[in-house]
Amino acid sequence: KYYVFYYTASWCGPCKRFTPSLVDWYNDNKNGNFEIFLISSDRSQQAMEGYAKKNKMPWPHLYFDKVKEFKTDFRSKHGVRGIPTLIVCDADGKVLGNYRSRLDTLSNMVK
Repeated sequence: KYYVFYYTASWCGPCKRFTPSLVDWYNDNKNGNFEIFLISSDRSQQAMEGYAKKNKMPWPHLYFDKVKEFKTDFRSKHGVRGIPTLIVCDADGKVLGNYRSRLDTLSNMVK
């Protein structure tokens, strides 16, 4: 089982370009071996929800009021230096890396 954390925001140009390909990838590869979680850097719940809805992100979203706490605990552990970032962890929480530019490799992992 893999946990995939998608760090993104509605105001981020590179995020807006990457998100549609991630949604397509998710829809093509969805199975019980992984789940993506949205970790937004938006400034409001409304912006985050609007971004997720507009882009038809079918995965769970971290509640906006928990994002700051989550980022404080995990951003440095995950090695996040900017967005968009797609961090993959195994079932034990071990960080396997940033797979933003390696969706083909991630496809093979989650089969």
